[in-house]
Amino acid sequence: MTAIYNEQILLSVIVPVYNAEEYLSDCLASIRKSNYQNIEVILVNDGSTDSSPFICNVYSRKDPRFKTVHIQNGGVSHARNIGIRHCSGEYITFVDADDLVEPSHFDDIMIQENEDFVYSGYKNTKGGIVKEENKPDAVVLDIKDIKKNLYEFWKKVPITFVWCGCYKRHLIISNNLKFDENSILGEDVLFNIDYLKVCNKIRISSSSGYLHSHTVHSLVHRYYANRGEKEEKECRAWEELSGCAEYRLRWYAWHVALKHYETWLNRTFIPKEEIKHKMKACYNNPYFRESIKYIRKSGSLDEKVESYLMRSYVHKMFRPLWQIILKISGR
Repeated sequence: MTAIYNEQILLSVIVPVYNAEEYLSDCLASIRKSNYQNIEVILVNDGSTDSSPFICNVYSRKDPRFKTVHIQNGGVSHARNIGIRHCSGEYITFVDADDLVEPSHFDDIMIQENEDFVYSGYKNTKGGIVKEENKPDAVVLDIKDIKKNLYEFWKKVPITFVWCGCYKRHLIISNNLKFDENSILGEDVLFNIDYLKVCNKIRISSSSGYLHSHTVHSLVHRYYANRGEKEEKECRAWEELSGCAEYRLRWYAWHVALKHYETWLNRTFIPKEEIKHKMKACYNNPYFRESIKYIRKSGSLDEKVESYLMRSYVHKMFRPLWQIILKISGR
């Protein structure tokens, strides 16, 4: 895509840093190699106890575009909020300290005329090897169209992360938008939904120049007792944006939460009774259960059959039963 933005516009890149000495130098080196040079990089050292503060200081001394802010540990959401306070660019983007960006990434996500938000794809990497590429179709959307067809938009572009996005700083500041510092999972989605509420035009970029690293420290590798509550909170935020009940989205989120609990039932270091209790509470959640009526009326045949098997999640029988049904049906 031909760049039609003003290359004099300052882009603020916020990097929260916590005990990232193993990856941080590579991350910051990739940012320095960016084709788009008019950047300021706000390194928020979130109370690291390893050599990360030293690495941040080294980069700040050798490149005037890099600025380090040292704070007491408060979590990634707090660090990002601090970064927003310290940045001065017209646009803002985020990079995690264990990830990399390709040279063209910042060019690809720069906001252009009449746009309020740009969101791109990304590549999942492990050990430096690209495992999966998430590459959405390029499109420019009006927020009214997104609200009318929320599930279709969400299915294609769930805007799960902030490091795929480019934001207007004045929209964040003037609307007092902040990351939820009480959340440890899903804070990116909630921030993005709040940001969408103040947008008019959104561009989805088909680029995937952000390299997301799956490490043993990644949040996706952890058990969350409140996963059901987290999924409900996100669904309610989406429904607040669209202004109506999104039953298909609830149906999907319900599955995600139940699958999370089911997966961790096999891990020996977490009390099984605790997980079963949370799973049952999630299964019996009336907010999610309201989606059953919708699915049985408007869902596909597979979904209708599946709606009668949901309780089998609690007994770890959902997947075995579903496989039997697929075999019988010849699929």
